[in-house]
Amino acid sequence: MLAAQQQIQIEAQQKQLMQKEEEITELKAENVELQKQSEYTRVILQSKQTVLVTQIAQDYGMSARKFNLLLRDLGIQHKVRNQWILYGKYLNKGYVHSTTHNYTHTNGSPDVSLNTEWTQKGRLFLYEELKKHSFLPLIEREMTN
Repeated sequence: MLAAQQQIQIEAQQKQLMQKEEEITELKAENVELQKQSEYTRVILQSKQTVLVTQIAQDYGMSARKFNLLLRDLGIQHKVRNQWILYGKYLNKGYVHSTTHNYTHTNGSPDVSLNTEWTQKGRLFLYEELKKHSFLPLIEREMTN
């Protein structure tokens, strides 16, 4: 009877051990995936390329106009003359870069316009801020459906 109880205990311990080994295997696979994502994010954040708000807005299934208004409503930016400007608490964080574009009016007179372009760091900031307010990019909405 004692031997039978010990055998039951051993079998239960072996089952627990197998479950723990499966958990470890799953955690290792998850860790590898997180490392890949971390490396991808590191590389993206080091990129000096900027993106237009139109490109980011498309990730969310919106027009640039609608996206800019959303950012305004969330207190991230406001419009000064014809350019979107970040509110003070977001300035000097490396989220945006202003570019100057020369153009010619139809009457032939030259002019300049200023555009706000988002850095990769800014794009990640927008992702995190929008996620707090339940706005997800299309690709994540598709994954949850």
